[in-house]
Amino acid sequence: MPKISVTIMIVLLLFPLVSAAGQLQANQVADRGWFANPTPGNIWFFGEHGEWTISTQGGYQLDQEWDWPEFAPNQWVTTNVGNYGYGCLDMEFDANLQGEVTAIISLTPLYLEDCLSSPALRGIAEKLE
Repeated sequence: MPKISVTIMIVLLLFPLVSAAGQLQANQVADRGWFANPTPGNIWFFGEHGEWTISTQGGYQLDQEWDWPEFAPNQWVTTNVGNYGYGCLDMEFDANLQGEVTAIISLTPLYLEDCLSSPALRGIAEKLE
């Protein structure tokens, strides 16, 4: 078999893998962190392994109906007028490569101490105040 034919065959066999890797695909994530809603329409998740956008005013919006996590009063820190603030939770979700949440699978509210005991999350809480 001529050398050029072998090269073409290798390229054709690898092309689907390269194409799939180049697409923006959702990645399933499970993480513990701060669910932050400081103002209307702005919701972020600051996890131990990254930061993700759920929605921003006038910007990205998660295109899915989802249930708001039910935080007990001692699981939520109010930082603004009304109920705006943040709480600790475990979150399972899909996210794209831009750091946007594309689907929420589960939200499990936790005690604030569960996040404050994590060195990766302790400093984030101070910034959310």
